[in-house]
Amino acid sequence: MRLTFTMLIALMIIISGTAVAQQDGNGKIDTVTLVSEQISDNQWMVSVYLFNDEDIAALDIPLKYSAGVAKITLDSISYAGSRIEHFQQKYKPVENDMQTLRFGGLEIGPKAKPLKAGDGLIGKGYLTVEKGRNVDMITVDTATAKPAATMMLSDVNAYTIIPALKIKNTKGEAKEEAKKLK
Repeated sequence: MRLTFTMLIALMIIISGTAVAQQDGNGKIDTVTLVSEQISDNQWMVSVYLFNDEDIAALDIPLKYSAGVAKITLDSISYAGSRIEHFQQKYKPVENDMQTLRFGGLEIGPKAKPLKAGDGLIGKGYLTVEKGRNVDMITVDTATAKPAATMMLSDVNAYTIIPALKIKNTKGEAKEEAKKLK
């Protein structure tokens, strides 16, 4: 009975994730993909990717992170080389006490260049796990953060879009990228 109940709850969570995702006549569902990768013994990188099929003027992607009982610190957020690098305003808040971070930004005004339809990197967060802790995986997921209630996008007409979410936790694949950055 307990196994059946657990499976039912898991199925409801999976279905609700796609049910609240944006549905529009433009084709595919807009999707945020989170990838957490270990880049050294105690350092991790969280990359945020976005697929969108309409122009986007604003996006807010609040996330929470954890390494279990090990203390983890967000060192920085980078938008270098990302699809929103040109945005007028980009979020870079670091809330290590709450273990949350926010990716996103805003591009409005007469000279605004919204994010065109496409697929690619939005930004990266760099995290450090306390020394002496052997952490095989960190957890990254969406969060509820003020002022936004949840992960959302806004098109150029101020239409709110709730994207679908994919999470990929990998181990060691980003080490080559980290070497290139040094």
